[in-house]
Amino acid sequence: MFLKEPIRIVNEIYDYIGQTDDDYVDDYERKANDDLEKRLMPDEVKDVLLNCCQVSIGNIECNEDYTGKICDIGCAYGFILNKIKAKEKVGIDISLAYLKELDDTIAKIRCNAEDIPLSDHYFDVIICTDVFEHVQDELKLSNEIERLLRPGGVLLLATPWEQDLSVYETEEYIQKYKKYKYVHLRSVNDELILRCFSNFNMIASTLITIGMRHMDISPYPLRFMQLQKNY
Repeated sequence: MFLKEPIRIVNEIYDYIGQTDDDYVDDYERKANDDLEKRLMPDEVKDVLLNCCQVSIGNIECNEDYTGKICDIGCAYGFILNKIKAKEKVGIDISLAYLKELDDTIAKIRCNAEDIPLSDHYFDVIICTDVFEHVQDELKLSNEIERLLRPGGVLLLATPWEQDLSVYETEEYIQKYKKYKYVHLRSVNDELILRCFSNFNMIASTLITIGMRHMDISPYPLRFMQLQKNY
């Protein structure tokens, strides 16, 4: 499964980042620690995302070529990956603090989402929720996802949808929330999804609005998508 040796192994986490002064990594490590303390995503949103993934995976399991290998890119503390069933589960995140929260049955890898040290065409399913809008290079992420999925494999992608990013420059947002250097780096729409996942077919899509009532400045929905890689 692994393409190269990690820099180190910490608490059974295969670490491909190591000690660093990278402000992007440091910013997300701070955010992860805050999330573990305060649970920044509302429980009802997590429950909807988990349910969407469970239903999708349940349908995929009926396929004859399904082998039960699932990877969650940007798995956070495992609110999805800890609860789904699979023969082999891999959690990838940039944060050590998050990865320490994963179940012992999960292979834990600390690396950048745009450079994943795993074998080609290895997974049946890749989960990627609340990550696509954060990475520095969305095309590199989509290329990694395509490389890691077997032909016919499925991506379960969730991302803010058609968000107005100007909110991050408003006085109200800066006074209330401006704490991290890196927030959402792009607004996602149909055009961007088609450009990044041109070798995928859209199987299903649903707009998730339940979290909007928790947002007091420029609320936005999430879109959950099931995309299948072409054979």
